Amino acid sequence: MDTREWTPQEHPRLFFGKEDLEYLREKRNSDNITRAAWLRNMGWAVMRNGWGHENSMMVLKCGATAGHAHADAGSFVLYTRDELLLIDSGCCGYEMPEQNEYYHTTRAHNTVLVGDEGQIKRLEGKLEEEAGVPGLSFVLGDASAPYEGRLSKFLRGVLFVDGEYYVVADWLEKQNDKPFKWLLHYDGEMTQSPEGCFIKKAKANLLVKVIEPSDYQITIQQGYKTYHEDYTIMKSTEDKQKELEIGEYIEIMPVYNTNRQNFLTILYPFGENGNIPKIEKIVRENWTGVRVDRNHEVDLIGLSMDGINDGIRQNGVKTDAKLFCIETDARLFCITLNKCGIPLRALMQSGTYLKLDGRLLASSPEQATIAVLV
Repeated sequence: MDTREWTPQEHPRLFFGKEDLEYLREKRNSDNITRAAWLRNMGWAVMRNGWGHENSMMVLKCGATAGHAHADAGSFVLYTRDELLLIDSGCCGYEMPEQNEYYHTTRAHNTVLVGDEGQIKRLEGKLEEEAGVPGLSFVLGDASAPYEGRLSKFLRGVLFVDGEYYVVADWLEKQNDKPFKWLLHYDGEMTQSPEGCFIKKAKANLLVKVIEPSDYQITIQQGYKTYHEDYTIMKSTEDKQKELEIGEYIEIMPVYNTNRQNFLTILYPFGENGNIPKIEKIVRENWTGVRVDRNHEVDLIGLSMDGINDGIRQNGVKTDAKLFCIETDARLFCITLNKCGIPLRALMQSGTYLKLDGRLLASSPEQATIAVLV
């Protein structure tokens, strides 16, 4: 056993693989203003817009679930304006039954249940794809394996748009009659309105707007908050259990239980006097589109609904020319325009071409995930 003291420079090796450390050093020495980092060995993806008190950061975890890790592949947390608004439930004392019965389980994290069943703490998820240019970043995680047959596919993608907001896209498949349940744990005051769910804590605010599915039920469930143990005082397990605090979380379940289901959710952080953008949803047979008007720029986001609700995609997703004027065979796309309608940035996920008004913005000889400055 190595008992020597670890220096600050060596200590990260306990947590990061060699490749991740080299990647971070390269990131630190570069002028990459996307401010996104993908740590494949750890299974972490980090997207942030700065390091100040007004900034935000989102972390997607899609890695190990066994041992001391939790059954949380595909989960995420969101920090904004000095507050952690979307949270991981944390942990409690290892001798407490709630540690394994709740804190280690999928239910305690921002991920997905199939009925009331989650991941088995054995196999791991993995980060599959990443792409980014200044102002537009994307990462895709595959959290299918830890469910070990309870579902057959769980892909989760996160878009970070212009350093302002995040879009979570999920592709789910199963072979049973149990419904999908999309979980969101939060800290603060939550209110519901026609615009979506608003979460507020101190100066931090977050709009959570579900775009897809169109019809869903929201249920407020109860779990536990992180137990902050005072190690200077000896307490029995029973006394510790009495100190556990109840925490609420959101459970979103589609009204129609299908074996294939997509989720598309916008997470928009804002300050005390901040304005939320105008968000318009457009639905067609084989795709769901959303237009986000941020005053100075407009984002056009599309999610393929191939195979969902018996929709059939032919020759890719071709949107109505009166709406987006976009053609693509991608599974997900995002195009940012200035107020004059000129494209600035574009991303296609798992596609070979992306066109706007007949103009080719991105292409690949085979399916690929590409981000470009136009």
